[in-house]
Amino acid sequence: MNNLLTIRENIFTYMELPEGIRSMVYTNNALERLFKELKRRLKTMEMCQSEASAEKYLYLLLRYQNEKFLKRKLKNWEYYFQLYREQHSYTKENIHSEVIL
Repeated sequence: MNNLLTIRENIFTYMELPEGIRSMVYTNNALERLFKELKRRLKTMEMCQSEASAEKYLYLLLRYQNEKFLKRKLKNWEYYFQLYREQHSYTKENIHSEVIL
């Protein structure tokens, strides 16, 4: 319980975001989809020749999935991001000092 009280400020940080994009932030659908895809791809492989080849295969799969994810367009993202920046007074100078989704 003490840990929960210690981190309470960070637990609901997503609530500061506009309502329209909250579900994009707190959901884990993308992660579940990634694991499903990895499982599907690995199921076709019966075994790898070595641990290094398995790691290389997983790395390439994760890299490919990451590239796909980064190309994804989020509905109204620019509008909501602009609102968020205005509410928190972000400028070009200080925007990189914070972690922003």
